[in-house]
Amino acid sequence: MGRPHDADGQRAVLRAALGVLEAAAAPGTYVELPFEWPESPVQARRAEHVAPPIAALLRRKPWLLARLIAGDVRIAKAVQALHAASLAAIARAG
Repeated sequence: MGRPHDADGQRAVLRAALGVLEAAAAPGTYVELPFEWPESPVQARRAEHVAPPIAALLRRKPWLLARLIAGDVRIAKAVQALHAASLAAIARAG
């Protein structure tokens, strides 16, 4: 849902996606959002094997989604700490 450590950018992507869900007229609605990924598709595909830490957190605690969207700084810091721990584990494994 965005670049690591870019809470504002991630929040913008999430809000835009939720806006599409709210406004979609029918299943299968396609909307081109105004976001560009900074990496090439090849570079982005190389990182696919790493599950985003936010996904694991929201799977365990789905009620945090509303707080994250609202910009709760404590949640953002927890996500950043989780991401840093994930990167450290990947570095140790690789």
